[in-house]
Amino acid sequence: MECNFTQDNCKSGDAMHYRKVSDSIFLNIFFNEYNKLKISKELSNIDVRLKIFIHHNNKKVDTLCLGENYGIIKNGIKMNDSKVFLNLIKTKINYESVFNDPMEEYKKAMEEELK
Repeated sequence: MECNFTQDNCKSGDAMHYRKVSDSIFLNIFFNEYNKLKISKELSNIDVRLKIFIHHNNKKVDTLCLGENYGIIKNGIKMNDSKVFLNLIKTKINYESVFNDPMEEYKKAMEEELK
């Protein structure tokens, strides 16, 4: 499954933003959720809004593509959705959604998962 996301995909006036994350506490939580991702049987496409490059210690680089509200592609393979994972990332990068506060969405997703 393709994960096409370039400056050309952006609407007029939109810009791509880059951020390197090295916060060890966040990375521990991130990899805990990342390792929970399972392959999806669903083949639908997603509207990619976030693209993440994960640089491992062995120099391997994984690519994650995420939709604004749903959809995860890991190295070209569609994964099951994880609201906790998506909202964790959106909170860390201060992703501003027009309709929702990412921190509130993250808290709700965590509460749902703990039930």
